[in-house]
Amino acid sequence: MQRDIDFTIGDIVENLHDPPLSSFAQQNVPRATYSNLRFLKIPSLNNNRNLISGVTCELTERGAHSGEVNYVAVSYCWSSSNSTSLDTGDDSSQPSPTVQVNQNGTVRPPKCAAEVLIRAIMFAISKNVSLIWIDQECVDQNDETDIQNHLRCNHIIYHQARFKIGLLNFELTSKRQIDCLGGIQLVHRLTDSRIYRGWGVRSILKDIQFLTRLVRAISRDRWFTRAWVFQERYSANIDMCLLLPVAGEILESFTPGFGIDLIGGDFAMVIGEVCTVAVVWRQHLSDPGLNAQLRNNTSINASLPEALNSLHDTVQFLSGPIFAGTPLNIVWDTFPSGAGRPRDINSVRNFPIQRAFEEIESCDCQVVSDRVAILSNLMGFEWRFPTTSFKSYSFALVSLLVANAYFPAVLVRTSNPRPPDLFSRSLTVMDLIVRANNLKTLSADTSALQLELSYISRALCEEVVSEDETLSVSIKDAIQHLVEGPYSDNYDNLPESFLTLEMTNVRSANIVPLSLTIGEILKGVVGVNHVDNVGLGHTHGAIVIGYGIQTNQLRAGDIFMAFDGAYRWRSGCIENSFSW
Repeated sequence: MQRDIDFTIGDIVENLHDPPLSSFAQQNVPRATYSNLRFLKIPSLNNNRNLISGVTCELTERGAHSGEVNYVAVSYCWSSSNSTSLDTGDDSSQPSPTVQVNQNGTVRPPKCAAEVLIRAIMFAISKNVSLIWIDQECVDQNDETDIQNHLRCNHIIYHQARFKIGLLNFELTSKRQIDCLGGIQLVHRLTDSRIYRGWGVRSILKDIQFLTRLVRAISRDRWFTRAWVFQERYSANIDMCLLLPVAGEILESFTPGFGIDLIGGDFAMVIGEVCTVAVVWRQHLSDPGLNAQLRNNTSINASLPEALNSLHDTVQFLSGPIFAGTPLNIVWDTFPSGAGRPRDINSVRNFPIQRAFEEIESCDCQVVSDRVAILSNLMGFEWRFPTTSFKSYSFALVSLLVANAYFPAVLVRTSNPRPPDLFSRSLTVMDLIVRANNLKTLSADTSALQLELSYISRALCEEVVSEDETLSVSIKDAIQHLVEGPYSDNYDNLPESFLTLEMTNVRSANIVPLSLTIGEILKGVVGVNHVDNVGLGHTHGAIVIGYGIQTNQLRAGDIFMAFDGAYRWRSGCIENSFSW
């Protein structure tokens, strides 16, 4: 598959109607896979709390822990290392722990780097959890079917896990760095703002500024550049825990305090605490005592808001798709009292498909078809296709959007319909009635919507009511009421035959602007929550139909009836990109 995002769709394909529907298959997420995972099992947790003597994990069989979610899912950067011991990078005479895997009675080295597995084991032991899921071990890398099944449910594997960890390589090299990150935990735990009066606002400002610089440095870790990691971060949400290794000389002198400790040689940083630290600091700074200090120091009083905003924007990168780009005041509003766990994380997540595409494109991923799988997982696509079906990445995405109803469509009245294909579909009577009802839920441009409803009503009357003499008057009235009256989802009075009876001359069609790249197409689409605001009228529909006829996507004589589906083109996109 070629990553051709710089080409327009017209550069890539000559005939949009080539892809057959048989290229696509409805692929439900394989529950049998994510409910019956293989795990690495740590034997005798209490006996392995000190790993100096080494540990041998058992690779369990599928189904041995059916439905289990009490496990640690590990997100990391793959390494070519196959060493069985942890290279600590220092000259300590203390022996490095070794790790092995028992697979069906045969003991072998781990397929992932020993350092990765040992860090994961130490975390699991600290949480008293014996099961670890790590892809290099728990997915059969020699079985293409097993690989594909796990790719399709990878997001669920991370979402359902009780613990999710990201293994970073950024090393903490000073006590100040550890104290600074430990301060994130403290400001969440020490909820009495009067405690911070003794710190002084000058010290607080310096801590906030240093934390901002430290987080920026951490965000340059290679882990953040991987496309699969992006999906894993999204799936893990605010529960992702980042593990940062601590330099050997700092590790030797580290003393736990205030409930803050290390996990093996790592400092653990929970994303939910990181992405909200500026919010919690803002609450603490509203304390009357701290306010009095700020009033007495105008320079710090002027600098603190800017420092908090800078910190907030910086930590959102670590949070990734959860709070990234969300203003501080909106994050603040998601908390019951400015501290604690968010009431509803979905209230601040703004993750349209355009942003998903842009985030994936900003990440490293050598296998182009993996980008398609990641986007499908993020958006929860029901319809997929074999990656060998398309040579073009851009056209594969267009086809995927169309198949999953993420691509704007129009209802077309035609006297000469072509056979159904991916971009043009026939409709049943019930399909058209439901679409009419959905139009009524929109409030924008009432006159345009009324015109669209009248076209649908006329089509139903001409093709169904007037030609079927067996329909009773009550059924005819019910059809007319559902189309022309107020919104109603009660279809009890309609015959079951309407579920299968096809409209002869009405189709739903996706008209693709051939002059745009896939990125430009996604920018031109308005999502389901904003279709009321796009201001489309009958003239826009006529432009789209005219363009479709000129580019051979429709046939001469096709007439616009209504905009269709949960997505719309932006009016400017139609005016600029559907001209011929």
